[in-house]
Amino acid sequence: MNTESNKFRITTLTPIAISSGEQIDSFEYLIQGNYFYRLKTDEILSYVIKEVPQSINKISEWVETKDEKLNNQSSSNLKKKGTYKLNIFDFISNHLNRKDLEHTIRQKIKEGKFIRYKMPTNEPNVSKLVNSHIKTADNKIYIPGTTIKGIIRTAILNEYFYKVFTDKEFASEKIEILDKLKSELRECKSQDNKKKKDAKNFFEDEINEIFNYTTKKYDAKYDLMKFVRVSDTNCRLPEEVCELVLPKTLTAKGTAQGQLNALEVIKKGVSFDFTIDFDIEFLRAVEKSIDNKQERDMFYSKLENLFGISKKNMNELSNSLIVEMFSENIMDYLNNYLVGIEKLDDGFYDRYPKNSKKLIFPKIGDKDIATKIGWGGGFHSKTVLFNILDEISQNNGEIKKIYEEIFDLFRIGQTPGKNAKPKKVDLHKFPTSRKVSEINNYYEHLGWIKIEQLW
Repeated sequence: MNTESNKFRITTLTPIAISSGEQIDSFEYLIQGNYFYRLKTDEILSYVIKEVPQSINKISEWVETKDEKLNNQSSSNLKKKGTYKLNIFDFISNHLNRKDLEHTIRQKIKEGKFIRYKMPTNEPNVSKLVNSHIKTADNKIYIPGTTIKGIIRTAILNEYFYKVFTDKEFASEKIEILDKLKSELRECKSQDNKKKKDAKNFFEDEINEIFNYTTKKYDAKYDLMKFVRVSDTNCRLPEEVCELVLPKTLTAKGTAQGQLNALEVIKKGVSFDFTIDFDIEFLRAVEKSIDNKQERDMFYSKLENLFGISKKNMNELSNSLIVEMFSENIMDYLNNYLVGIEKLDDGFYDRYPKNSKKLIFPKIGDKDIATKIGWGGGFHSKTVLFNILDEISQNNGEIKKIYEEIFDLFRIGQTPGKNAKPKKVDLHKFPTSRKVSEINNYYEHLGWIKIEQLW
């Protein structure tokens, strides 16, 4: 396969968390000194059984004792129950009464035995569960290509919608999108509450059709993003690039709410490299395979509107020049997408009380191309709405009204619970809170990265 590759670099501007979906129980880790250790509990148990053979018969007894204590706790003590930690060292020290063995194992862990990996932390009082960062099979840290490609796709959508709602040339597309939005809303309003709750991918089919380069029903094989391949980044050791933090939900009023799982995060100031492959030969093969004029016109129209590559470019430019043009366009799109994300975070920062604990905003240079990825980036960093809202609502309030109805229908930004009173969400200030990490005497945003091209 003939592809053209460009190398890029991600540098974290704040801590970022790309969740693996795995939650690490207290039985599987140890916080000792300034390190979080992910344990190999099977090896520890094997070592304990070797040293104390009768312990194999005491493990189930210990677990049953702990379960009974938990079950006997009163409902008024639920908070304590919820934070109870089942720990293997409790078994060794208290149930086997072998504090000497516990000391030996802790020392071996410090020396690097019985562990999958370790990372620094300043959080001794971690709750029961820890959300794990995505890793390779041998526990190395990386950023998935799918995560990067997702933000590129969103930036392309942002650019497309901006053109549709601000350029008279796209009047017919604007009318079509508005009609589809209204149609989706009418359908959702007619559904029962359960179906509304499950409608997490509102307007997804219509979004997919934007990338569909044929008149056929959408299929991933007809998606223009198919010729864009983003690699996973290089891998690095957790102890070199990660840290364990306790995230908090910070409101614009300056109040911080805890009760969130601890997070394995990539700390700020860390760089990863990746490539984007542009399969121009595949694109040319697709182009030649389309015989129908309507299909060819749609193909060229989508290619230009989404990626900035015209029919003339395809006919006259070499593969390398098309790749260069595409790379420049993608970086421009990412930069334009940054505008809305940064604007809302700036607004949050401006409303934040200056007498509260200091909130640090990431340092984004004038020429930096930055964006947000991963857990805690915020709803506003995962949707194209906010980048175009101010511009289009000045000339067309219909789209703002539609989105207000969507927020109301799916209770976005509202207190959960069937008895909660509905409230009107201010789209220009939403979301009204941010996920942050607490570092010493200040708070720091989560999810910010800088992307640069390596020439």
